[in-house]
Amino acid sequence: MRKIKAHLIVSGLATGGLILAALNFTSQSLFSDLDQFVLVAESDIHIAQNTQVSSGDIIVNGRLRISENDVINGNIFSDEIRIAEETQINGNATFNKLHLADNSGILGTTSTPVSLPIIKLPSIPNFSAGAENVTVEGEETLGPGDFNIIEVKDGARLTLNPGIYNLNELKLKDGSKLFFSATTVINIRQTLDIKNRVFAVSSTNLDPTALTVNVVSESKVADKSKGKRELKDAQPVTIGEDSFISARLLAPSAKVVFGNRATFIGQAIAKEIQVGEGAVLGRENAFEKESDPEKVVEDQGVKFIVNEIVVLFGEGAAAGDLLTVADLVQGQATGFLPDLGIGKIEVTTQTVDELNSLIDLIKSSNNPLIEEVIPNALIL
Repeated sequence: MRKIKAHLIVSGLATGGLILAALNFTSQSLFSDLDQFVLVAESDIHIAQNTQVSSGDIIVNGRLRISENDVINGNIFSDEIRIAEETQINGNATFNKLHLADNSGILGTTSTPVSLPIIKLPSIPNFSAGAENVTVEGEETLGPGDFNIIEVKDGARLTLNPGIYNLNELKLKDGSKLFFSATTVINIRQTLDIKNRVFAVSSTNLDPTALTVNVVSESKVADKSKGKRELKDAQPVTIGEDSFISARLLAPSAKVVFGNRATFIGQAIAKEIQVGEGAVLGRENAFEKESDPEKVVEDQGVKFIVNEIVVLFGEGAAAGDLLTVADLVQGQATGFLPDLGIGKIEVTTQTVDELNSLIDLIKSSNNPLIEEVIPNALIL
């Protein structure tokens, strides 16, 4: 077992993100390579309050709205940028119009003007879906092919073998899990619907973009009783509350909506993007949500965060392993350093006894990948 002191708290990802932001800053121009970006949109990006971007830049041709109490560890590019109160941008800002609240700040440089359009969204290659429906109710493994609808029911688990999947609709119900182990492409003609507490992650520590999800968002055609047919409006791409998704999501004609407290690792490219409250976003596998200083308590001379648990894993652990532990205590995975095998989980505990009870629950699970479970203590 590695010797890591129980009071060790791992942070500094925000600092690392700032350094990367400074190194990756590109002067105003049309970007042909979007690899550095976590969020890319044509018209509008709205990031709700108490959201944190741990790594990756943000770019939109139209308007970027960042709400109060947000932390952005990356550069931002937009025609118009609006930043609300108590928000920190740990990077550079490039814009034509800037509205910055007095008590918010941009730590890097500010540049204006910027030529429009700043970026051009990539297109989705043509493909044809199939007619077969797949419904998963337990645990199944599926190979590549052409399908009509793939639906993973509540709490079910689907593992995708590497390859290309062409389909009309993908539905991931509450608590369902989608795993991939190598480069995988999912092409969707109509609907991507991800409900609450859904996990879609690599079973190993692959780059988040190893899973590519392309959504055309075609309008559905509805049959009417009198033989007439009408087009329904295309549905937005939805990612439910408390879900954890690791992927490259390309939906150039759709609005992508991330629910409250969703975690998204990878890259989202869409016509419009809306991010819910308390979300965590990052371009890289390593990510961390900053702890809430108002949650600090003291017990037996040690100060720690009363609603956070640190899990120390052995070698080979992946984000999916952290999510399994978080699910056990109904928590949210809010940090993972794969190279060190250290994960952080935010729970709803309000007292030391409640926190210790959940720590004991994790220890009693006898998970062979876990080496230690400790409170998130502060170094003073």
